[in-house]
Amino acid sequence: MFGRGLTLALALSLAAVAPSAARAAITTDPAGDFLATFTGPHNGDLDVTGVEVLFDGSVFTLHAVVDAPVGTTAGGFYVWGVNRGAGTAGFGASLGLDGVLFDRVVILRSDGTGTVPGVGDLAPGSVTIVGNEIFGEVPLALLPSTGFAPLEYTWNLWPRAPGIAGVAGISDFAPDNSNIPVSTPAPAAIWLAVSGVLALPVFARLRRPRTVG
Repeated sequence: MFGRGLTLALALSLAAVAPSAARAAITTDPAGDFLATFTGPHNGDLDVTGVEVLFDGSVFTLHAVVDAPVGTTAGGFYVWGVNRGAGTAGFGASLGLDGVLFDRVVILRSDGTGTVPGVGDLAPGSVTIVGNEIFGEVPLALLPSTGFAPLEYTWNLWPRAPGIAGVAGISDFAPDNSNIPVSTPAPAAIWLAVSGVLALPVFARLRRPRTVG
């Protein structure tokens, strides 16, 4: 049976290609806009083309779309900066990116694992990869407020190439010099998730080989 994360991931993927409220939640980022300071491989999986963050009241779902299948760059990973109320520009200021504010990060890896540095690892199954999309489920309990309500948190994503320290290892910021707000799951995405689960027994019966007795 599909797990919660995979079901939601598939639902969001389907919703993203449908004319629905879920599609409006995705913030696009230009393809090919690698940072001039990036010294790693200019591979598509390190180039973000879309980001969104959903919150259902207890869990944040991080969703990124990149320009090639996730894992094209062995060891590449995805750092999500979150501003929970006390965010600062940090290293971004040195790049002229004073609009990227964060006070905690979440790391999603192309091997399907994730962590909140300084807090703990994400539970097994929290990271789902579907082609050129990566999803991560992060409980609110791992990201307590530093001043904002959870729906006021804002986010930015920057992929990193392995083995390159400092800003030289950051390939892209999405959005370029700002954070995105949190959205609530759209009804269309919820309906797709529910209908997908309900349809599984039907598909299973249809795939069962017939016997002649």
